[in-house]
Parts: sequence; structure tokens; C-alpha cells
Amino acid sequence: MTPLARASLRQVSVPTPRALLLVTVLAAIGVVAAWSEVFALLWRVGLLAVPLLLLADWLLRPRVTALRVERALPALTHVGRTTTVDLVLANTTGASLRVDVRMPWPLGIDAAELRTELRVAAGGEARIPVACVPLRRGRVLLPPIGVGVFGPLGLLEHRSLRAREDSLRVAPGRPAGEVAALRARATSLQDAGMRRTPRRGSEWEFESLRDYVVGDEVRHLDWKASARRCRPVVRLFQEERNAELIVALDCGRLMNTTIDGVRKLDLAMTPLLDVAAVALRRGERVGLLAFDKRVRAYLPPGAGMPRLAAMTAALADLEDDDEPTSHLRAVSHLEERQRRRCLVVVFTDFTDELSARDMYASLAALARRHTLVFVGVGDPYLEAAQAAPATDARAAYQRAVAVRLALERQRTLQRLERLGVHALDAEPRRLSAPLLARYFAVRFGEAS
Repeated sequence: MTPLARASLRQVSVPTPRALLLVTVLAAIGVVAAWSEVFALLWRVGLLAVPLLLLADWLLRPRVTALRVERALPALTHVGRTTTVDLVLANTTGASLRVDVRMPWPLGIDAAELRTELRVAAGGEARIPVACVPLRRGRVLLPPIGVGVFGPLGLLEHRSLRAREDSLRVAPGRPAGEVAALRARATSLQDAGMRRTPRRGSEWEFESLRDYVVGDEVRHLDWKASARRCRPVVRLFQEERNAELIVALDCGRLMNTTIDGVRKLDLAMTPLLDVAAVALRRGERVGLLAFDKRVRAYLPPGAGMPRLAAMTAALADLEDDDEPTSHLRAVSHLEERQRRRCLVVVFTDFTDELSARDMYASLAALARRHTLVFVGVGDPYLEAAQAAPATDARAAYQRAVAVRLALERQRTLQRLERLGVHALDAEPRRLSAPLLARYFAVRFGEAS
């Protein structure tokens, strides 16, 4: 048995306000006992009765096992989502119990400490729902629950720690129901009129031949077929069914800043898994690359919805770190393992043009082989600082710095677009919709 488990079986008895009031009254009687024989008699009786009452309340105290305390935890919850944890109190005795419960929360969970007093009926059960918001992914260990059970006379409270080794499993992304709805919505958008157009690259395979018309590219001419038919003929292409997508997530220092208590890295995992779910639903093969100064996780492209579960598990298990980002190492790792041309979506962040210099060179090399979508994970505080009124010198300085950083960010994105990179910049909670729109535009050749 562990020391923590032994501690949970140990009770500490403390006097209740009722006992303190009784002792106070006895002391007051003792003060006036010298001037009154009646009060002197009451004082002598009290000196004998009060300790006996306390002893009786202690001897008749409920056992530790008289009250079973458990947490009813959800199988899985998600970062930044409100979830409910039920505290279950089960009375195993034949008498009602008056109970005082205190349930604290660890760092990483946004919730108020539960402090309540209630009565649990004989052989009954009480369930207390508590709402909380997980702020970090992974397994969050929950601290022991403090339980106080009052004696039958209400003079002593018998306290103990219920040290159950509970943990809340927190995953990135969305609940399964929302992911299914997102995939269905994306499928309807695709079927509603997204047109397939011939495009260059190995993501497109030969479909058929047709006569040349003005506007067709000369490089699509099929010279052998044209010679046989004595007229110019061009090849038509269609999108390959096994097209590949790799989502690359920067886990470096800049992605560890927080937005409303949640790290930007954890928030960015939701749009990342959104676009992965839609791509898998369309039959594509999807892979994952997580990196900072080194490669933290890599999953080669795979098909089927089990790939989404594997990606979610890999993201949930990423260790917290505060390392700088090396885009060069990430690109080198990807170039070694991904020879086939594919669509790469990079989630990262930068502060100014100077910090984006190395990133720009690495992504330029990646864009020469692959179709690249750059996703800048923005910060709402920067937008708020630009819109804030300059009420004093400090506010004016902050606003000027925010405007300058926003302009440098815009120039960096424009520079990437001149390389043929599809650039996107948005706050992570508003990123999924524009990212999916850009994904469909790139896939169907409608991106500018």
C-alpha cells in the first residue's frame, strides 16, 4: 500500500462550531460560578458532560469506508472545451450522514474549487456536477478530495483525504460529433459545385483525350495522338484518388504563448485536425510532422479514419518544451522521407521580418517540390493592441509597435505568396473555416 493510499485511510477529528460554542458557554458559566451556587453546579456538571459528549461523538464516528467517494470522469475531453465532472458520494450505512466536501483542481484546469456541505441519506447517493475547462492536453492528474463526515452529535468533524489516482484525459481537436458534422459539411460543399480542372503535378493522373481548343496549354498536347488523328489533341487529367497531404506543426517557443490561458500550440491543433479529417474523408493519404529545433513526431501519410486517431494520439503525447524552431531541420527531414509531390500545410508563427528570414529560406526550398500552404497562427492581442485608443504615452507606444509588427507580418506573407506559397493568417479559433476554403481551392485549382 502506498503512503498516499495509507493517508487516505487516516481520519483527523476536529471540533465543529457547535463544540466550540458549547465550550464557550461552559467557560462563561465558569466565570460567574463564583457568585452563584446554581452556576457553580452547572459548571461542575458541564466539566463532566462536555468531555463525555466529545468522547461519545468520537467513539460513534462513521468509519472511513462508510462514505464512498468517486469522480465520474468523461472518457475523453478536449482542450478549451467545458466539460462536466460528477462527484459521487455513496452512503453505505443505515443512517444519514452530514458531509463537508472540498475538491480542488490542479494547474491546467480552469474551475473553481468545490466547497459544499450536504446530507447523504442512509444507503443513498449524492451526485454533484462540476464544470471545468481543461487548458492543456495530455493526462492531468487530479488531486485528492477532502471529505469531512460529522459525528452523530455534530460536535466533531472527521476529516480524511480520498487520494484516488484519477486523471482527466485531455485531447486536442474537436469532439467526435463535431468532426463528423464537419466532414459531412465539407462533402456537401465539394459535391455542390467544386469543379475539377487540369493541373500540373503528380497529384493529377491522366483521364482522357480531347481536341485542342484555343487557350489550352501547349505542354498538354499529346503529340503521338495528334499525329495519328492529324489534328492537335490534348491530354485531360483528374485528381488522383490517393493524393497526399502532410500537416506540419511548429511546436517551438513562439507557439507556446497563451491565448485566454490556452497555449497557441494546443489551439492550432484543432484546425490542423479539421483539415486532416476532411482530407481523409475525401480518400487522401495524410501524414503529420511536429517539430521545433528537432523533429518531435512524424507519421508518414496513411489513409482511412484510423489515421486521424493516430494523429490525435501523437499530438496529445507531445511533451511540453520551450525550444526555438528550426524550419531548416524540419524541411530536411520532410525532403528525405517524402519524395513524392504532395500538399504540405505548415502551421507556424513569427514576430517580425527578422525572425521570419530563416523560415522564408527553408519554405522557399520546400515550395520548389511540393504545393505549400503557409498558415500563420495569429494572436488576437496584436489585433486588440492596434484597435486600442492611445489614451496615454504607453498606450500610444504599444499601438505603434503593434501596427509595425502587423505591417511586417503582412509583408512577410506577401513575400511568401510571390514564391507561389498559399499564405493564410488568422487567430487560431477562427482558422478552420478559411483553412478549409483554401484547402479546397488549392486541391481544385481555384486558388489564385
